[in-house]
Amino acid sequence: MSEIGQNVYSFYQCVSRLGLTHAENDTYMGRYGDFPIAVTRQSVPGELNLTTRDREPPTQSVFVQIRYVGVAEDTVVTAEETSDSTIRRLRDEKRIRISFDTTIAWITVDRADVRFLESELNACLDAVLQIIRRAGGKGDGGNCHYCRARSVESLTWIEERVAQVCSQCLEEKLEEAERERRGSPAGYATLFLCATMATCVGALCWVLLWWLDAILVAWATPKYQTEVHIPYLLIFAEFVAIGLAIGAVVGLLTTLTRRAGKRLPPWTSATAAIASAFLGEFAIRWIRADAALLSRLPIDLPSLPAGFDDGAQMEVSYRLCAMLLAAGLAALIAVSRSQ
Repeated sequence: MSEIGQNVYSFYQCVSRLGLTHAENDTYMGRYGDFPIAVTRQSVPGELNLTTRDREPPTQSVFVQIRYVGVAEDTVVTAEETSDSTIRRLRDEKRIRISFDTTIAWITVDRADVRFLESELNACLDAVLQIIRRAGGKGDGGNCHYCRARSVESLTWIEERVAQVCSQCLEEKLEEAERERRGSPAGYATLFLCATMATCVGALCWVLLWWLDAILVAWATPKYQTEVHIPYLLIFAEFVAIGLAIGAVVGLLTTLTRRAGKRLPPWTSATAAIASAFLGEFAIRWIRADAALLSRLPIDLPSLPAGFDDGAQMEVSYRLCAMLLAAGLAALIAVSRSQ
């Protein structure tokens, strides 16, 4: 049997030895002591040797999560001061990472070989549980980790985490998650107002950026000439820059409010970015058509509207490209800020 085959076989033997049950894919859950735990295996492709062009044999990583209650939110839990020799050696080899929050501990072990799974995993679990207990954490036996009153017969796997939760609390959590996904009327109203503000500000930025473009074109045009040739690559780069600028402005403004739903902000931000571009285009045409407004501009600007109207001979497709870039970046910002 190959080395990776031995490692995989050892993982399943370890799962059986710990008495864990299948959760999903290569994830198994159960109790270690009175603490709910989940163990996940992931295959890792071998690294490519750039000199010989040979790929190293694949390895496997093991992820462990331990759930607990009783640790105060302001308590800082860390594994830096542990005296366990196994953890210290794995840390020196840069194979282990341990992190904590108020309810869960995460253990990640790279290159989880037969030796680790057969003789070192339990030592790591015992050392981490000792750290949790020192911080006041406990598994709470078979009681629900949320209401702390009702007993729980079996563990639950939800949102890629193991949970010790009773049926009543689980139902409440699922309903809360569904409300969060759908969004509340107040959240929609707030987000609509924020998106409207973002659209107006984005439209203003669209106008100002194209006005600045027209000024630069007029400045670069030699005297007694009516037009100047601009390389298409420079035109495209300018459109990309303007699209990204509008997308950044709209994306940030639409995420100032709290989420009305997990799936709403990206679409709202993208729509607001497109709307701001169209509104800005409408404003550009209106400014050019309003002779009275133009008459109030400084004396050295009357030559700008011709270039201002057509974006200094730039193609309509480039404008659409800028709009799509703005929408895409706005949606990306909304997704990243709503996690």
